[in-house]
Amino acid sequence: MRQHFDAWIATQGLVPRTIASRCSELRRIEAAYGDLDALAAAGQLDAVLESLTYSRADADAGRENPSRIAIAGDVWNGLATLRTSLRLYRRFLATQPLR
Repeated sequence: MRQHFDAWIATQGLVPRTIASRCSELRRIEAAYGDLDALAAAGQLDAVLESLTYSRADADAGRENPSRIAIAGDVWNGLATLRTSLRLYRRFLATQPLR
């Protein structure tokens, strides 16, 4: 289904640079957690999203990155962009007919 995502995201009013960033972020998530479609089929996308949760309070407390993805720099911002991309992919999946 990932091949259809590229076409779908282009219809969402995002500029090309943002589209490229979102796709890159999804590849980073897949590299760490596995195929997004398989995770969705197994009902595990929520668990992945949960592992990307990191608040400003976590950052202020010096909490370590809770995800499997190495973040260079600001962990809060890095995980926030990954969460946004994963939520966008979940929104895409909700538009697709069940197979």
